[in-house]
Amino acid sequence: MIRAPSLAAVVLLAACAGPTAASAELAPPDLAPFLGSFRGTLRMFGDAVVREVPMELHVAPGSGSPGRWTFRLVYGDGAQGQVRDYELVLDDERRGRYRIDEKNGIVLAARLVAGELVSVFAADGPTLCVRYRAVPEGIEFALESFDPATAADTGMGVRTFAEFALQRALLRRVAAAR
Repeated sequence: MIRAPSLAAVVLLAACAGPTAASAELAPPDLAPFLGSFRGTLRMFGDAVVREVPMELHVAPGSGSPGRWTFRLVYGDGAQGQVRDYELVLDDERRGRYRIDEKNGIVLAARLVAGELVSVFAADGPTLCVRYRAVPEGIEFALESFDPATAADTGMGVRTFAEFALQRALLRRVAAAR
């Protein structure tokens, strides 16, 4: 009998344009493409409406000990903008293991796999899968969320989720401020 794999949420970080020579020396080779600033439009897909909001990602070497990077997400512009200052922490370079420290008591496990930083987590019910992937145009951001309480049994141990949410963005590298 074939069993379906268990579902989990994933956070994935990836970027494609190359960093400066100095910044590449401060990050493991697989993380180096993620360093920099990226900007685009986040599209949130609901049942009948697609909402759009500006989105930014900024990843830079941290000011503290090695193996730490600032990981800033910005949603929206100006006074309406929400800034999330996180820290990306390297745990095991060989295995691609990281942590995303949200600086509020929440720390998410993450893995850098095939050019994507992946983290799986649940938040009071919904399970989230978030990805950042390097592509020639920049970073593809993807988030899928679903609520296990809405799952329906389909037989042979398989459950399906008809209710879910999607978010997508293509974040393009922006020039460093001078």
